[in-house]
Amino acid sequence: MATHSPLGVLVAGVAVLLVAGCGGAEPRTAPDRTSTTAEPRTAADGTNLAACQDGTCEVKVTGPAKLPVDPAKFKLDTLEVKPEKGDSVSFTVRNSGAVESTSVRVCGPDDRCLDLGGGGYASGDGDSSVTSSTSWTAVEGSRITANGLFITVVSADDGSAILRMRPA
Repeated sequence: MATHSPLGVLVAGVAVLLVAGCGGAEPRTAPDRTSTTAEPRTAADGTNLAACQDGTCEVKVTGPAKLPVDPAKFKLDTLEVKPEKGDSVSFTVRNSGAVESTSVRVCGPDDRCLDLGGGGYASGDGDSSVTSSTSWTAVEGSRITANGLFITVVSADDGSAILRMRPA
């Protein structure tokens, strides 16, 4: 008759428990990352263009619009924007008065910059005035400085754009 030592039975019991703990578990798999749907970006101020009056806003523009920036503060009569088909946005700055000028710097996502400007001067008896405008097109990631206003094209996609503005 064979006798078993208590230590041998204990070691055999632990081994059985360890082996039993390995079986029957579901295999772990990596999470499915093939269906990554990008969440649409939202603008902090939504479509409330009036939020731009003080020069600080983040708005979504879905068609041609005039952003109501303070003309006395930024020396811009109107700032017109128009999201285009594809990934670009058209901008036009308009000024009028006896002495007006516009200074615009557009830097693309690749950090190449272009300086634009428009302006005019009317002289005479004070009744004369001149109207000037400067237009440009920018893509997503572009940064624009226009008469002390800094504009970033946060996103641009097929007729809508999110623009972030702040004083420069």
